[in-house]
Amino acid sequence: MADAFVSFAVQKLGDFLIQQVSLRTSLRDEVTWMRNELLFMKSFLKDAELTQCVGHRVQQWVFEINTIANDVVAILETYSFEAGKGASRLKACACICRKEKKFYNVAEEIQSLKQRIIDISRKRETYAITNINSNTIGEGPSNQVTTLRRTTSYVDEQDYIFVGFQDVVQTLLAKLLKAEPRRSVVSIYGMGGLGKTTLARNLYISPNIVNSFHTHAWICVSQEYNTMDLLRNIIKSVQGRTKETLDLLEKMTETDLENHLRDLLKGRKYLVVVDDVWQKEAWESLKRAFPDSKNGSRVIITTRKEDVAERADERGFVHKLRFLSQEESWDLFCRKLLDVRAMVPEMESLAKDMVEKCRGLPLAIVVLSGLLSYKKGLNGWQKHL
Repeated sequence: MADAFVSFAVQKLGDFLIQQVSLRTSLRDEVTWMRNELLFMKSFLKDAELTQCVGHRVQQWVFEINTIANDVVAILETYSFEAGKGASRLKACACICRKEKKFYNVAEEIQSLKQRIIDISRKRETYAITNINSNTIGEGPSNQVTTLRRTTSYVDEQDYIFVGFQDVVQTLLAKLLKAEPRRSVVSIYGMGGLGKTTLARNLYISPNIVNSFHTHAWICVSQEYNTMDLLRNIIKSVQGRTKETLDLLEKMTETDLENHLRDLLKGRKYLVVVDDVWQKEAWESLKRAFPDSKNGSRVIITTRKEDVAERADERGFVHKLRFLSQEESWDLFCRKLLDVRAMVPEMESLAKDMVEKCRGLPLAIVVLSGLLSYKKGLNGWQKHL
């Protein structure tokens, strides 16, 4: 699980390079560089998971990597919202991110992210986060995976209950942990930027969930999906990524993959997150591979489409995400701002105006706070009005 969010960011960067074919060469090179760096970090996280590395320095390093990965996704999605001429609420939110009168200037944020990645790479050397094998403890693959999940949950504990959704988290946790033996689906839906993936992530890493489900997997579907690739990715999460497994999976047909995954999950109490489902056919093509062993297994689906959420499971639970209130929006902005103490009254007044323009969309608020965190003084903030 430790590399799931980095994998998602890598996928988003790859999609971005494919979709934005007109990017200038320098920006394309920056995005490619960042994707390659995150691929390397993903490999490190996988090694850390397999060796059950639990040192505090590694915990913090893992947390910072996941934070950067989440910021990458937020920035690219915001860019895509405005470039795609999204809903009016989204366009209003995107106005806060404009520079001059053109698109959201993703280049500036890519540069900022690049510097953060360079810094985090330096920390790895400075604090000798290199020989992770020396920190190995415990035995057995299931023990290893669980321990790293717990350390990730520990360092990310402050994000577990996030602004405006404390009651939602508790409600969904109760549904996931309910003493209902039938395998059931919890669907979370709402427009882009409301925090569906963030909510699913917080459920996925919560200590109660980690301790209650023996097997965990996370896949991102997106608009363009390949069922065989999705099945392979779940199998890799459950079974591991040995050369023998990878070679075997490449030779399997879709039916073989479906049967193999069903056999792997049979008898296990599992939680699988199927993130960003756009079409009901995507879930239909996967659900046969998820057996119902009457042991309380669960699936979480996130989608922008109400019909996808409603039809995922006749007896499942469906939750529609709402927008944040004005008070919640300001609270979220202040939590995400790097140095809230440096905000003088004039800057606070300006920030409240900009937060109001976000109209309760969490993604826009998080991106705004990220932008302003690296701008100094009132003049720096005024440029984003």
